[in-house]
Amino acid sequence: MYASIRKYYLIPGTVEQFMRRVQEGFVPLISRVPGFRVYYVLQVRDDEVISVSIFDSQAGAEESVRRAADWVAKNLSSFIQGLPEVTVGYVRIFQFQGEQTASREEMLREQLFAAQNP
Repeated sequence: MYASIRKYYLIPGTVEQFMRRVQEGFVPLISRVPGFRVYYVLQVRDDEVISVSIFDSQAGAEESVRRAADWVAKNLSSFIQGLPEVTVGYVRIFQFQGEQTASREEMLREQLFAAQNP
């Protein structure tokens, strides 16, 4: 699995509009990237937001960065101060809690495969 993390600094007072636009416009776009697993947006402070996207492959994570850059430039530039900080990386450790769709053995096989094929 690979993660794409983006940190945005917002103009104070725009976080609600930012979140609404992301939910309505970007979430449908990113969820169609091949290998998409999950997308989170964290409000860190009144003017700081971090998004985390998880994909099966590095190609998916990098494609999400391209799509985000294009979409944000067209739809959110009036809310953002400066350029976002962007990171893509290989997920080395992960743990799921609660109801699972895959068995523990399947998850362990996936972890082993991922560790052998970074």
